[in-house]
Amino acid sequence: DRTSLSLLDISTGAVQPLTFGYHNVSLLDIGPDSKHVIFTTTSRRLTARPTTLFSIWRMDLKTLKAECLVRDDGFVASAKFSPDGKRIAIMGSPECLGGVGKNVPEGRVPSMYDYQLYTMDIATRQVKALTKNFNPSVNTYEWSKADGDIWLTAYDRDYCHLYRCDPSTGTISQVEEPEDMVNQIAVADNSHELLWQGQGASNSDRLYRLDTATGKSTL
Repeated sequence: DRTSLSLLDISTGAVQPLTFGYHNVSLLDIGPDSKHVIFTTTSRRLTARPTTLFSIWRMDLKTLKAECLVRDDGFVASAKFSPDGKRIAIMGSPECLGGVGKNVPEGRVPSMYDYQLYTMDIATRQVKALTKNFNPSVNTYEWSKADGDIWLTAYDRDYCHLYRCDPSTGTISQVEEPEDMVNQIAVADNSHELLWQGQGASNSDRLYRLDTATGKSTL
């Protein structure tokens, strides 16, 4: 009753198991070269907080060699490759990755639902806390191949806004949008465009196209 990963060759129908064992496995992302994947394994403990632990692995699909990038961290939520495949973006609470994103007084426990965004260099394992001084809680994110920025939605009190983050400098800016709640985003691979879906107090879901170069949205 535990999940594992397999690779299906569509042309031949052959199925190749990638993982096995007694841990649940979940796919996180496929690398831009389609030669690597990152996935999580899950384990449990009942003696300490948190009781569920996650490890993030990167696998070479040719050699099937897997390397552990994050081990037994109960505060990570998801991860995605950078456009060049050399880094990953990780979403998690302020206590993940050794607490590098904590921004509360010493002795105070930060909220497990205040999701933050981090980047990790795969070669050096160096971690950067992008949203340590960013108050809203990250909801969704996409790393754009076209401009190299990370586009994210984040909860700010009763709103969910769209933001743009430069991962090299950590600069985050809010994108002007005509709705109160931005629920989903999709970033184009080879053009400076983004689709986002949102709703307001007086209307249900609407779909917009955003020109990322000008910051203007079109219904």
